[in-house]
Amino acid sequence: MLIPVQFIGFYLLAYLLRPGKAWYKSYTTEEISLEVINGLIFCFLLSEISILIIKFLDRHMPWQDDPLKRSVVQFGAMVTGTVIFSYCYIRLMVFVFEKSIASEVYANSLTSSFTVTVLVSLLTSAGQTVYYLLKQWRDAREETLDHIIKAEELERIAMEFELQSLRMQLDPISFLIVLVRCLH
Repeated sequence: MLIPVQFIGFYLLAYLLRPGKAWYKSYTTEEISLEVINGLIFCFLLSEISILIIKFLDRHMPWQDDPLKRSVVQFGAMVTGTVIFSYCYIRLMVFVFEKSIASEVYANSLTSSFTVTVLVSLLTSAGQTVYYLLKQWRDAREETLDHIIKAEELERIAMEFELQSLRMQLDPISFLIVLVRCLH
């Protein structure tokens, strides 16, 4: 689920950052296909890095210890990991496709790519934080309902014991004695 969201978010944010640049108009069908495949691979690797960071932090800095600190550390780790990954990935693409780093178009593309990648990773981190908060809310609600059920059960048991106690006080001999006293 994370990969399609990141993929759509990546291209949507890229378009929103540079709406006048219709890069796809000058591309051939083969180049667009290559761009989509490249984008899917990029988003897959980005999501894997995000998941690794989150799992690492879950083990070494659980949300329960200090949620604010965890949010800040997760935010920083996601941005740092994303920037390093983006730089390495773009360098690899330059090597594979032999693009000139000095070109102005490439420099603008690189800036947009870094910006979009960082935004996507921040959205991923925000999504993970919201997921944690919703899970905590659900768990707290379930725990509250369990306590309410246990309290009602204990209240029912207490009422049964009280009723049993009252029944024991009204045994037949006591009833007759009280009845005779009332008639006198």
